Amino acid sequence: MFSMETREEILRYIPKCFSFLGIDEMTQRRACAVVSKAVESKIVQIKAGQILRYDQYTFCHSIETAYLSVIIGIKMGYGGKELMELAVSGLLHDLGKTTITLDIINK
Repeated sequence: MFSMETREEILRYIPKCFSFLGIDEMTQRRACAVVSKAVESKIVQIKAGQILRYDQYTFCHSIETAYLSVIIGIKMGYGGKELMELAVSGLLHDLGKTTITLDIINK
């Protein structure tokens, strides 16, 4: 699990990453809200914390993947449940990677 400060850091980090994409502010806010809601789940916090302890780069990549996935889902007209599934999937998509040593991953 990670701290409330880490959660807040995630939410501050997201919009800065993609300012160059020209995504409208309403879509950005909606995507941030969905990812924020996904991060409230205890199981997501535990598993995302596992990714964070494994590697900071992979953790940031997972946040970016969740955010972009939700934006794509919004643009495709997906509803709340589907957007939440995209957020959680993006946050945890590299969870299996944590079972492989960084020496092998970084070759």
